[in-house]
Amino acid sequence: MAMHGWDARRFVKEFEREELNARKRAGRKIGAEVKREGKKALGKVSSARKKRITAKVAKNATLVVKDTGADARVREYGATIKPEKSQFLRVNFGPENRDVNGTFTADVNGKKLLFTGHGKTARPIAVLKKVVRRFAVSSNKKLSHILESKLDKYADLYEEELTNGK
Repeated sequence: MAMHGWDARRFVKEFEREELNARKRAGRKIGAEVKREGKKALGKVSSARKKRITAKVAKNATLVVKDTGADARVREYGATIKPEKSQFLRVNFGPENRDVNGTFTADVNGKKLLFTGHGKTARPIAVLKKVVRRFAVSSNKKLSHILESKLDKYADLYEEELTNGK
């Protein structure tokens, strides 16, 4: 015996849609918070670098937070960089260091420097290193840690959005 006026399939479909929309709304709110805190954790960097942190909610309500900056992975996990085919890595720097001898490469204070020009016109353009190490930032500044710290708040927001709705 079926009940007249009540459609179970329609009810389930509406409930699934409301549940999906609740996850999307909660994801947008948490994504904006993670994005804001991630930009603050970067510190004093260019605005272009800060714009590389994005948060989006997919159609299936999956929250995706990305840091597409050139140094994002190194910043998060750290790295050791070694030369593959040559003897040294070239690390460029500004004109604040000056040459003593004016040779093409020189050993100044225990560092190999690469110069352009000769004599008094020589200026350093890079330091040559065998290994470059970049250490990961502290855990409270990692984007993954910031996101994990917001999971409880996401669950609360999801529950609130589900009960209150739009």
